[in-house]
Amino acid sequence: MPYGVEWPVEPAKRRRARVVRVVVYCLFAVALIAPLVQFQSGTMRRLRRAEQATRAAATASPGQQAAIPQAVYKAHKGAIGRWRTAVWAFWEGKNIYTRVGGRHRVRLHPNMPFTVILLSPFAYLSVGTAALVFNVLKVVVVILTVLMAVRVVDHGRSRMADWVVALGLLWAVKFIISDIQHGNTNVFVLGAVVFHLWLYRRGQDLAAGASLAVAVCLKLTPVLFLAYWVYQRQWKLAAWTVVALLIFVIVVPMAAMGPIHYAALIKDWLNNLIRPGLVEGAWFPIHINQSLPGMVSRYFLAGQNGDIFWNPDDRAYAAVEKHGFITLLELSPATAKMLLRCLQAVIVLAAAWAVGWRKLPRDDGRRALHYGVVVLAMLMLNQRTWSHHATVILVAPLAAWYAIACGKVPRPERVLALVLLGVAEASVWLTSNEIIEGLGRLWGRTEDQAKGWSDLVEAYGPTFCAFLAMFIALIVLSVRLRRQADPYADHAVRFERG
Repeated sequence: MPYGVEWPVEPAKRRRARVVRVVVYCLFAVALIAPLVQFQSGTMRRLRRAEQATRAAATASPGQQAAIPQAVYKAHKGAIGRWRTAVWAFWEGKNIYTRVGGRHRVRLHPNMPFTVILLSPFAYLSVGTAALVFNVLKVVVVILTVLMAVRVVDHGRSRMADWVVALGLLWAVKFIISDIQHGNTNVFVLGAVVFHLWLYRRGQDLAAGASLAVAVCLKLTPVLFLAYWVYQRQWKLAAWTVVALLIFVIVVPMAAMGPIHYAALIKDWLNNLIRPGLVEGAWFPIHINQSLPGMVSRYFLAGQNGDIFWNPDDRAYAAVEKHGFITLLELSPATAKMLLRCLQAVIVLAAAWAVGWRKLPRDDGRRALHYGVVVLAMLMLNQRTWSHHATVILVAPLAAWYAIACGKVPRPERVLALVLLGVAEASVWLTSNEIIEGLGRLWGRTEDQAKGWSDLVEAYGPTFCAFLAMFIALIVLSVRLRRQADPYADHAVRFERG
């Protein structure tokens, strides 16, 4: 195992430590299996309801059919079921990136053609089987990724203590659970990102570049790691990443569908999904957006671009039924955009300062702090960051806790990092939807009112605050340890095998 156990000397304390260790393992297993079971049961329940609605519609009159809500026909839970129809349309030669639904519905398929090809096997399984296989695979990926991430964070040949691993997981597990509940692909993004870091540590630049390219295809934001490797003058890894991207983004889809159809698809994908946010600066003020652009739009814009209940990907603004605002200071869109660019520049420059110009060895534990800085920059700079998008955060808290536990960090910086990590965790857990809605119901509010409380709290950006606090903690630790010739304490290696 890439981590170790420091057992107490006294037999009684040793027995208690073994019990605690077993309990923690069991809690982690429950944290992964419970959302899988919840997702699967929800999928099967919706499938049965949809089948009943379909049978009822077959024998109903036209007027009775119109009275059946469309929601009952939904035979899936989460994103994977929604992608099935897009995958079918893709292989039927249709363009899945054109805007649909006219004035009210503008949902588009978000993934590039290569990712659609990767998802295709799941689309041709039954709904229940696809959901089960997809989520079991995600649980396996999570377990393997945790082990790889621990090895990536370890300094040299040392192995961190298991309690450090537990703390790192505690700071990341809520996001992992959220992705399993949503049936999305962010666990695979996490796996691909960590796998490429693990391969890099082992000196396998070609495979590492291919893995990073897969992560970029699944979610564009890991391209920041390519910028990191260029900044660190890791030319072989950067070059292999570019080569793999050319193969995955262009060669494979073009071979699968022909150059003409591929050109039409990639053009609409770029124009309708990438260009609005990346080039045109479209705003996504919906309360669940915990990125820096989402925060700026809600705090500094009025009208539709500041409405906490509007997601442009889902519907036109005219179709939004509920409205809400938390505007602190109303700015013009141009001024807000300038403010956003300045704040983004600050984050990039702070990240570059934390990383520094020096090239560290591949197995230096301080590199993991760099990786955490890059991951958090990904989440903050992205145009849209939902809570389940933050699954990729795992390496950041692991690196932070390892540096606090074993790094040669002076007391003031250590205390500051601990406070910042505490703020990050409190921001995530104490403002979670379940807690806020539960408090609302205890206060005598209706379910809709309690949900409104939760949405309002989320609009103020507690998860973004968690990202920012952890980002600052990693910068503090990175800068302080950068001055150390031997950055981690010797006791970090004295553990029994886990």
